[in-house]
Amino acid sequence: ERTDLDAPIPTVDSANAILRAGGVGGVDFGLSRAQTITALEAEFGVPVTYQPFEGCVTTGYATVGDFLVVEFWGDEEGDETGFEAWHYGGPNWLEEILGGTLNDIGLTTESGIGVGSSLAEVVAVGGSASGGYDDNWGAGIWYENQSIAGLLSADMTDPAAAVTSLSGGRAGAPARMVC
Repeated sequence: ERTDLDAPIPTVDSANAILRAGGVGGVDFGLSRAQTITALEAEFGVPVTYQPFEGCVTTGYATVGDFLVVEFWGDEEGDETGFEAWHYGGPNWLEEILGGTLNDIGLTTESGIGVGSSLAEVVAVGGSASGGYDDNWGAGIWYENQSIAGLLSADMTDPAAAVTSLSGGRAGAPARMVC
């Protein structure tokens, strides 16, 4: 974990600070798929399109415009557990599904971290950098309050490494993408 990086704490624009450990904006983890889709359409004013994961009945994902993806999971009994995770920016595993990365429209976490924030800024707001360099993604991985992860443009030895994507998931979720 790097703690020797020095950067000012980012200024948070509360209108954009919606990538939360507990959900997205006013939409909390655990809501049903229908509730989540309705709330996200109202929050962002764009269509939300649902798609089940291949071979799955109760698990899938929804795209919010061209900038955000949310996941819905199910339990081992085949019941839907609701909204469980979100993904913003790229690269991430969604590239294969979506055919490209998600667009950055300036959304941030509650501590002001967004796509383009430096590793030094992540550390300045109390984030911890762990995970080193990943050969599959070519980026370091960091966690904010153990519920938000991000990929970096370079190894964590580079304080100028920039956040390229962010993901969040419900802590203690009862299920994980069970089909």
